[in-house]
Amino acid sequence: MEPRSTGNIQYEDQDEPCHGGCCPWLNCFSRLFRASVIYADVPKANDYSPIGDNDDQAPPSDSAIQSAIKKALALPGFFSTTYRITIDGKVSAFKKWKPEMSSYLSDKDQLIEQLLRLNHESLRITYSYHVHLGGLLQEYLPYSLRQLMTLKGDKLPQCKERLSILKDVINGLCYLRDSNVVHNCLTSTNVLIDNNGSAKISDGCLDFTGSVHAQSTLPSHVGKIGYCCNEALCGKVIPANDIYSFGAICLELVSGEPIFVKKRRPSMLRDYLMHASHKNWKKLKDKRISWKVAITKIDIYRPRKKLLNLAAWCLAETTQERPPNFEVQRTCIDLYERWP
Repeated sequence: MEPRSTGNIQYEDQDEPCHGGCCPWLNCFSRLFRASVIYADVPKANDYSPIGDNDDQAPPSDSAIQSAIKKALALPGFFSTTYRITIDGKVSAFKKWKPEMSSYLSDKDQLIEQLLRLNHESLRITYSYHVHLGGLLQEYLPYSLRQLMTLKGDKLPQCKERLSILKDVINGLCYLRDSNVVHNCLTSTNVLIDNNGSAKISDGCLDFTGSVHAQSTLPSHVGKIGYCCNEALCGKVIPANDIYSFGAICLELVSGEPIFVKKRRPSMLRDYLMHASHKNWKKLKDKRISWKVAITKIDIYRPRKKLLNLAAWCLAETTQERPPNFEVQRTCIDLYERWP
């Protein structure tokens, strides 16, 4: 996907205040088989821990970050404020936690270090933690997927670009699964898009629990509705939760519509896909783009229904019915590679 000019629209990971007292950017990773809980919107003990592209560089000093913050656009959220900062010509994001979070997060040092070690091209990079500033220096990403889908004309992602986004997201989820990590609250607002059109899963609030069926302390939020299965909303941390969320994102990309709209009937987009009384796949088509391409004169490729079948599989009611990550990954790669 080509870089897009978005005018005055700001699409950074805003951690913005949610409607109804919740935070749509509140996302949660959960480490399986570990006995503790963390939130990534919180501090860790080390002054910094550089990773990724900055391995050969020291991170910027606290004073440099503070100076940049004074000139930066502040994007306030429920647990933190994110700043788009520029230091020595490089744009980054600094996520600074609110003071009331400090006492809760004071014993989460080791788990924040685990966040810093996560390193994959489909995950947002966290460069360093700055203990005295109480926040993380992270990769700056200009769009969220949900906001990208509101664009018009040639700025709107076309079919191949949407297939690429899905491929990136499932690649990131497969990496997390291989690392014994469950995101547990994946939504289209915490899938971020860089200037080259690549999708990256954002961090946010991390929740590590002691067992697969442990109860997470993360509260239920309106921003999760439609993206999270019953198990995730009840606090259970299992890999199948992420597959359900992926199905919701897939459905959103195919339809072009938000996964949940309170005043819509039915309010849940999933009902058009699967509910006996409302099932209508014709409504699950973003008519702003073309969903077919000629491979040859007689071979017309139409991936929309294949994507809806994949979404339905992922959004199955029970965990046993949902596909494993590698099956979803293989399907997404095949669908992407077939488009010329």
